[in-house]
Amino acid sequence: MTELTERLLAWFQRHQRALPWRETADPYRIWVSEVMLQQTRVEAVILKYQQFVESFPDAAALASADEEEVLGLWQGLGYYSRARRLHQAAQILVHEHAGRFPDYQGFRGLPGVGEYTADAVYSIAFGRPVLAVDGNVLRVGARLFCLEVDILSARAKKAVRSALHDHVAVNQPGVFNQALMDLGSAVCVPRKPRCEGCPAAFCCEAKLTGRTDELPIRGAPSRPRPTPVAVWVIRDREGHLLLRRRRGGGFLQGLWEFPWWETESSDAAAETEGAYGSGALRLTGRQAFHEYTFSHKQWLMDIREYVFDSDGELPWMPKSAEDYAWVSESGWANLPTATAFRSVFAFAGASGILAIGEEDDDG
Repeated sequence: MTELTERLLAWFQRHQRALPWRETADPYRIWVSEVMLQQTRVEAVILKYQQFVESFPDAAALASADEEEVLGLWQGLGYYSRARRLHQAAQILVHEHAGRFPDYQGFRGLPGVGEYTADAVYSIAFGRPVLAVDGNVLRVGARLFCLEVDILSARAKKAVRSALHDHVAVNQPGVFNQALMDLGSAVCVPRKPRCEGCPAAFCCEAKLTGRTDELPIRGAPSRPRPTPVAVWVIRDREGHLLLRRRRGGGFLQGLWEFPWWETESSDAAAETEGAYGSGALRLTGRQAFHEYTFSHKQWLMDIREYVFDSDGELPWMPKSAEDYAWVSESGWANLPTATAFRSVFAFAGASGILAIGEEDDDG
């Protein structure tokens, strides 16, 4: 065991965070936590994790659940494709492996299980002596060894693996990996790292050469693409809202949402009215604009309210591959939805969309 490893493990024993998934050696629960933690803050995960494993205590319980129930419990964590793939993987685990975790390569073959997830789960739950490289570990490694490589590149992961290979605690690889992750999240932070409390400061090349603010090198991330979107808030005569659920694959699959369409022009509403027709709808005149940014695109949402005064269905509803339903406002709150559409619902309010910049009628 190297001096760096000894100091890091001693630091972790004193300073490790008390997290519910660290209180178990169950690979299923460790797996759930690792999937939830992808691109999500620890603070946001803790409560959701506890609710999730209480509802689905093992892979068999998760595999037998309805997808909508799974998405409902995932609500608030975002990136819902993670939940769908976790659900699919649990079904494969139960049906093809009798609910038992296969060997490392078999686990890597499950939907949504990448290299990092497999390394983290198998090092923590099964003691596999591998380095689990996430964003925190990349940053720590880049500073420890002054790696002159874009941290977002595949070369960075390979370089960090190579540099830290001899330091992995063979007898405690899971503890070592968690210690590195905690070091990156609590001490070796992206800006103004807290070197005075770092157990690796004695050998950190960036610290010793005064380059902690320069490293790691990070290429410019791509900016989300601005995209005009028309969103229709449609009420029937009783005030129910028209919602749809996407089936098949792709963006926002399985979630309930207001009818929306990406458009080519900034006049999103006019473009969609021409394409889908609003003859059966009465435009109330209430309107709002809202921006919502996903990881890959920025929606410029033109939100308009309509009333459906006719009987039956809208002309385009039966032709669609999506599910449609008229839902009361109280019922809507219990459905799994994307955060972007919860914002639209907040705009709608109890009596319709609140107009932005609209003058008072009595003014």
